[in-house]
Amino acid sequence: MFKGIKAITLSAALVTFAAGAALAQQVDLTQFFAKKTSNLADSERITANQERIAQGKGAQAQVKPPEVGDKVVFNSYNLESNKYDKVTAVLKKIGQHCYVYVQDGKSIDNAAISKIVSEFDTKIYPEDRSMFGSEWTPGIDDDKRITLFLLDIKDG
Repeated sequence: MFKGIKAITLSAALVTFAAGAALAQQVDLTQFFAKKTSNLADSERITANQERIAQGKGAQAQVKPPEVGDKVVFNSYNLESNKYDKVTAVLKKIGQHCYVYVQDGKSIDNAAISKIVSEFDTKIYPEDRSMFGSEWTPGIDDDKRITLFLLDIKDG
């Protein structure tokens, strides 16, 4: 639910990481996605809580900690169709400060995923906190880790 927003928010950092060495140039897509995704976290959290309450389970679900191999459904904005999509992803690696999910059916080399986790945990996360301060931890999902979602953005 809220994890999708964290992933999108960090997309600018990952784009910078991926392009930085080769291009020595930063690409910030945050403002483009911010407008399109600003309502996702609250609406999905509210919807999930309403569903749990209707089922008599209370507003907060009891969940097990994520494990490698778990599948989760994320919300994504499809630029081609101008609509929101639900995209299934598989948890590939757990870092000190992050989870890395990859879109189901897409293949990313394990070494590349390990490098992303390492760069995030040792460089991106500490730098982000030094510049902007600490995030709300644990987050709205009661988890201290940030979710990184690697997907094929449908942009034409």
